[in-house]
Formats: sequence, structure tokens, C-alpha cells
Amino acid sequence: MKYIFTLTLILISNIFLFGKNYETGLLWKVTGNDLEKPSYIFGTLHVICPEQFVEFPGIDGALENSSRIVLELNLGDPQVMVGLQMGMVMKDNKELSDVLDKDEFDRVRSFFSDSLGMNINMFSRVQPFFLISMALPHMIQCTPKSYESYFMQQAQMRDMELLGLETLQEQLNVFDALTYRQQAEMLLETINQYDEKRSEFQAMLNYYLTADLSSLEKLFEDIDSEFDEFSRRLIEERNHRWIERIEKLMKEDATFFAVGAGHLPGEQGVLKLLSRMGYVIERVAE
Repeated sequence: MKYIFTLTLILISNIFLFGKNYETGLLWKVTGNDLEKPSYIFGTLHVICPEQFVEFPGIDGALENSSRIVLELNLGDPQVMVGLQMGMVMKDNKELSDVLDKDEFDRVRSFFSDSLGMNINMFSRVQPFFLISMALPHMIQCTPKSYESYFMQQAQMRDMELLGLETLQEQLNVFDALTYRQQAEMLLETINQYDEKRSEFQAMLNYYLTADLSSLEKLFEDIDSEFDEFSRRLIEERNHRWIERIEKLMKEDATFFAVGAGHLPGEQGVLKLLSRMGYVIERVAE
């Protein structure tokens, strides 16, 4: 399984083709169903090197026509960040050494020490899934930024309200679909196949920036079915939970939604769900 891509749905969301009307594009306008004003949905990339970051031209106009910005989480709320740090900790006083055998633990400890310059003992109680994220700056060889941070800045600069589609606890509950051992296996695969993961990661970044959805689809075809329940919770379950909230916010006022790009496409994707509800979905040139 491409574990590094599973990680990046919290950190970098994946994209799939899902129908002739929505084959390409990251920015979409939503109208119809008696909406007084259009709203917009943008598929984000959660981790990217600053020199690769692109301010897509269509975003500025969409923000100008919107009254507020809605992210997956309201990352501007300090309590969310505090809660995230607490939520990363394993329950029942579990430690990494409890879910790895000695050889596996030594492998992880050596990787963190030799490659990342970190002492793994400092993170002994962090869920293994989140430990993968610590390798991302080394993997992409930069101090990354995100589109979420960009939109937080835009909200502040434009004096726009900033909201979240879900609570932190709702997002953290996704990880209940994975045992700590399964998370540890993801961590081990990332370490043991590090060069391959780095190449795959870079390929996904390139495909995102060029909206090459066909290549992205092929990149994800070999995802292992072992963690189908996790993927379902990560994408489909959250999409269905969000959709009523999205509709409510759109009816209240023009809203700019920025969510991981993997939530947009597919039969259970946000765009298709909105279309089935009678909304008109149109691509905005990026």
C-alpha cells in the first residue's frame, strides 16, 4: 500500500478521475438550488515546498466573491492545535516499543537519529501514523508550507470569517479504524522503502500542480485493500458528514471551501454529492 499517500489525506489529499464533467480542475463554483450567491470549493494540497507553491489565478476572484473561508478544521483556533497535540498521543499509556518488536524499534530509532536528527524517545507515546509526518520535511527536502496556511492568511488579510467543517474530535476519530500495530506497519514501510516513497511523493506533487488526474489515478490504483475501512472513514464518511454542513453554509452566505483534493472526486466525492442534490458545479479556470 502507498502508505505515504494515506498519511497525506490529513497532510496531502489524493485525487481520482470520476466522470466526464469533472475530469480536471481544482477550483469549482457551486450555484443553483435557489442559492442567492455562488460558493466555491477548492481542492488543497496540505504539504508543499514554498518554491512549488502556486497561487492559482482563479482563487483571488473566488475569494473576492466570498464572505468567509471554511477549511476542514479551523486551524486558526488555538484550541484546535492544542487538541491535535493531545490527540496524537496513544491511549492507555501505550508506547512505540509496545507495538514494535526490538528489531523494528531499533530500525525506527536509527532512522530518526541518522536521517532526521531526532531522538525517538522524545516521541515514544505518539501514534505511529503521526510519526510519519515528521519525515516529510526530510523527504521533500524543504520546510513545507500548505494551502491551509495560505487561506488562513487570506482570511486575516481580507477580514473574512474562518470556520471549520468538522471538529477536531471528528477528525481524530478516523484513526480508530487503525490499530496501533497497523499504524506501525505503515511507519515501517515508509522507512524501509524511503527512496521509493520520496519518488512517489514528488510524483504526486507534480501531478497535483499540473492537474494531471489520469496519472494520479494510476498512482493510486495499487492501494492495498487491507485498510479499506480506514479509507472509507477518511474520505466517504467525512464527505457525507460534511455535505449537509456545506449546504447550510452556502445557503447562509457565499462561502469559499478549501478541503483536501481527495474529497472532491468520485461517486462519493463532494462535487458529485452536491450535483445529485441539484446544485450546478462548474470548473473555474485556475
